[in-house]
Amino acid sequence: MAVKLHYLLNKPTRTVDIICLGCGNKFTKLNNNIKKYCSETCKMYAHRKRSLERARAKGSNADPSKQIVKNCAYCNKEFKTSLHVKKFCSEKCSSKSTNNKIINGYYNRLNSSFLKLRFELFKRDDFKCQYCGRSPSIDGCKLNIDHILPKSKGGTNEPKNLITSCFECNQGKKDILLESREIGDENE
Repeated sequence: MAVKLHYLLNKPTRTVDIICLGCGNKFTKLNNNIKKYCSETCKMYAHRKRSLERARAKGSNADPSKQIVKNCAYCNKEFKTSLHVKKFCSEKCSSKSTNNKIINGYYNRLNSSFLKLRFELFKRDDFKCQYCGRSPSIDGCKLNIDHILPKSKGGTNEPKNLITSCFECNQGKKDILLESREIGDENE
């Protein structure tokens, strides 16, 4: 057993020249490595090419010859694309949208003002869930920001409408107004 383990740990390695499945160029790999592509770009290109071929075989509208007209999510300019998921007319619009507070209707969580507000709310609420009293340092829970008056019922993102809650309490509360419902009430 020890000899076999020693062989596996000290297994001789040699290099092998193979052809990339994406671009067709020759590249060197280790004999025990299962690489098929010379780079991640080639790998993504090959997967994209195969998925388009599968879509064409199924008769999907991802076929490049079937163009659809869409409006850019940033500048609202019309553009043609074969992809239903494409939202921007150009890389320029895509990067400008990424720098904004709202991306596709959702707040950009990497926005520094959002992170500052989130931290200030945690600090205001003493880094504890305001529903059950748990904290990350003692109980290991994950804190979230919850809307007291849910956004689906007209709530805003003002600090007075936001409260610190743990993940479990936030998921359990969902969009329920706590003042209007008693626990166990089946009417809602």
